[in-house]
Order: sequence, then structure tokens, then C-alpha cells
Amino acid sequence: MFATRACNEDFALWLADKSIFNEAGEPEQLFGVLAVYAWYSRTTHTQANGLIVVPWRSEIAFDTAICAAKSWLNRTRLVLQLAPGVIEDAWLKGGKVKGFDFIPLLDRSEILAEARAMQNCADQYAEHLADDKCRLFSVRRDSEHVASLEIGPHSREAGILAITQLKGRHNMAAPLNVWQAAYAWLAGQNGLRRLPPRISPERRLDTATWRQLMLPYRQRKDGAPWLPSAATHDVFDSFNLEMSDLARRGGVSSWLFT
Repeated sequence: MFATRACNEDFALWLADKSIFNEAGEPEQLFGVLAVYAWYSRTTHTQANGLIVVPWRSEIAFDTAICAAKSWLNRTRLVLQLAPGVIEDAWLKGGKVKGFDFIPLLDRSEILAEARAMQNCADQYAEHLADDKCRLFSVRRDSEHVASLEIGPHSREAGILAITQLKGRHNMAAPLNVWQAAYAWLAGQNGLRRLPPRISPERRLDTATWRQLMLPYRQRKDGAPWLPSAATHDVFDSFNLEMSDLARRGGVSSWLFT
């Protein structure tokens, strides 16, 4: 009944066929995000639909659907948390080395464009970026995207920045010449020593944008009272816990839920 109310009968029938009901639970918590994602999958020409990479359909496998819904939720958080100007410090300077341009990615539009161009998971880093746990750079040659680079704390040397990831398109291994250029770029930096913040900076989520994103859904679903009206860190923490529980029930294992 809740699945029909929160989405439609197709979604309800699809959900009823899954082996996830061995334990009791509140449907609003278990299926709330999944239902919104499924509804927006068929509601084109909306901003929320534009954040979906893999849309829900009645033939979709459960593991694919819940991973796609979690990816959509993370992209939504990116839009809410990383508006232009929220992060100004890229830690390291961009530049050109060995024919490759290293360009910092600091806001939602830049990060979404990188994920789209590289077909990778750069758009899943909103929380890490907002908490100053990493920085992302786009590596390009003659304006062509060739790799995505992550800078973070060195695994053994406290207070030193290092390359923690360097991936080509589709998260494939980056070519050797890109690695050589990346290390040469890193060697020319003056800000490699950086102590992590003792307390993560408070970068709030944009409630006005959250309301705008969810407005078409609320208008069609009698206000959708199962959705919080304000976007806060606690709200998204609850979403993450609820989706992790649903993944556990469905036997879905993915880095998205770790």
C-alpha cells in the first residue's frame, strides 16, 4: 500500500516480488528514498530526474535499483552541499605539466560534468569534499578529459598530501604518462604539508534547493509527509542508514553502502 502511494502500482508489484520481507520494518523508512527515485525515473524534465544515471524500470534487478537510488541520493547531496563558492580552497594549485592540465573541481557543476565526461564516481564525493577529507582534480589534454585525480592525506606520513586515486575513463587504470605528469605536478607544489581539521567544517545543506527538487513529487503525492521538509546532515544520515538496511536485507554488497 505504501509503495503504491509513494510511487505507483508498477513499483509496488516489483517490490512485492523481492525477498526482503523476512524482518519487520517501517515502509516509510525502508522504501522512502527508493520510491522517490523510482517516481522521478519516469518524471522527465525535472531537476531531480536529471540527477538519475540509471533510471528505475519494472525489469530492473533489485541490486541495480538500490545502487542506482543510492547514487542518485549522493548526487542530490552534492547539489545541496556544494554550491559555487562553498569550497574555495583547492589545497593545491592547478597547472599544466607535460602537456596535461590539472584543474581543481570545487563545486557541483564541475564535479557533475567530470563524472559525466569520465563515466566515473566523482559525483559521489560530496560528503568527503565538504568535510575536507579530499580534493578532486580533472586531468585534461587539449581540453579532452583523460583522468580524474583525488588528493588526500598520505597513508603513512601525517600532515602530508598525496595522490590517493588516479583513474581513467570508466575508472580504468590511468596511462603511465598521466601518472608521470601527475607526480611531476605534485612535485612542483608548495602546499603539500596540510594538517587535517580537528573538527570538520560546517557546510550546511541547502534546504531551499531540497524543497525545489522535491516539489513536483510532493505536489503529486499529497505533500509526501514521509519526506522531511528540511535537508540536514541528520536527515541524510538517516537516509543512508535506511538504505544500508535495505541493501542488507536484499543481500546487496557495494562500496556505496560502506
